[in-house]
Amino acid sequence: LSARQAFQWEGIDLVAELDWLHVRAPDGAHTDARIGLQWRASLDEPFRQGRGVLGSALSGASASPWSPWLVGAGLVAGAAVLDRPLDNYAREHGGSLSARGLRDVGNVLPMVGFGLAGTSWLMSRGTARGDVGFSAIAAGLTAVTITEATKVVVDRARPSAELGPASFGDMRRRRESSFPSFHTALAWAVATPYAEHYDAPWLYGAAALTNAARVLGRRHWLSDTVAGAVLGYAIGDRFYRASGAARGDRLAPQLNIGLNAVTLNLPFE
Repeated sequence: LSARQAFQWEGIDLVAELDWLHVRAPDGAHTDARIGLQWRASLDEPFRQGRGVLGSALSGASASPWSPWLVGAGLVAGAAVLDRPLDNYAREHGGSLSARGLRDVGNVLPMVGFGLAGTSWLMSRGTARGDVGFSAIAAGLTAVTITEATKVVVDRARPSAELGPASFGDMRRRRESSFPSFHTALAWAVATPYAEHYDAPWLYGAAALTNAARVLGRRHWLSDTVAGAVLGYAIGDRFYRASGAARGDRLAPQLNIGLNAVTLNLPFE
């Protein structure tokens, strides 16, 4: 006896299996049974589903202006519960070869992404690709500025200071404070316009490598990196939605660099 039942939901395939075999032999009867469950999904699907739920709440197109703030605060508060456990894990396992490799990759990704976005914009100005690159650059610079200002105000101690996740106001140099993460804010701000324009939610997974790298390196608490990701996503989304690439026109801001002049064209509607 063999039975299969397939279920499909939002691009995910779930197959329940039942195999039952009864054999009569000279040495007696034998019965074998097997129950299985198969799960198949596109690599993009988890990120696409997460984007659909959280992204709509954090997006500038949200119905309520308070929704991004409330959802972002909830995500940061939830992540704060795991600050100490994950830092303990990083302290014990952060020196492994795989952890060091992840740190190296995750730490350099934001800068590489920002550089590639700048190159794309310079080479494709006046096109949809150039508009996306401009959105990523503008979002990255904005995220960095807000992050640096927030660090001075919040003044949270880094994990490596060994003062605990609830230590605020103890950093001698406020710009070195932990909250929020500069690297993750930049990574998510740069990745979001490209992820939205090209429907490539896997880019969020790439940006999340920076979150993991900062936690494993004990440079940030988990909640610092979640705050940076929320900030970067929200800013990247807003800049992309305001761009010509999102509207399908040429009304995006244009910066033109010539031999004798630099001009900035700001459209007005």
